[in-house]
Amino acid sequence: MRFRVQSIQRWLHLNEYEGLVEGLVDGQLLGAHLMLHGDGAWSSWVPGAEMDVELWLERAGEVQVLPGAKIAAMRRIGETSYEIIGPVRDILDDETLVVGVEVALRVDLDPPVAGGSQLPPIGHGDWIRVSGTLKLASAEDDERQS
Repeated sequence: MRFRVQSIQRWLHLNEYEGLVEGLVDGQLLGAHLMLHGDGAWSSWVPGAEMDVELWLERAGEVQVLPGAKIAAMRRIGETSYEIIGPVRDILDDETLVVGVEVALRVDLDPPVAGGSQLPPIGHGDWIRVSGTLKLASAEDDERQS
């Protein structure tokens, strides 16, 4: 999907390769966790830059099936944390879904810690609620790091 950078904040207090990037996808402002290696990789992440990216939500809590839900929502609850409610559009594998919210979003269902909670049965068309960290990667940066 196409992403237009609005702002970037490197988290140098943590390390040199992680940060927060905010930008527009289909007119919606999103904040996502970005991980890049090397100072040169950061040079293309400037306000106004447009690039093709992959966005996904990495689960941080429980997954709930919501019978009867009808309104999709994506609510920002922290710098890069979101709660989403939406229908399952696709099941990619045992741990990955595509959920229909403002943008079609891949959701990584891996438990946040080893031995984490079991997932409820989830099928196509089920409405779910899940919270987690919105992550972003660009194909250009992946190619540079290979």
